[in-house]
Amino acid sequence: MDGLTSLKRSYLFTIFMKLVLIKLVYLFPGISLIHFCILPIHIYFGPPNMD
Repeated sequence: MDGLTSLKRSYLFTIFMKLVLIKLVYLFPGISLIHFCILPIHIYFGPPNMD
């Protein structure tokens, strides 16, 4: 059950990051490229604790 919850959280976090990325593409094209490099790292290491 704990593993499923973790998977769900990382999935939601990935969606959230993609939405943020889309916003940044429109607002700051230069910064969005940096986020494109950071996003795979977040997915690989898992979402940071939001607490």
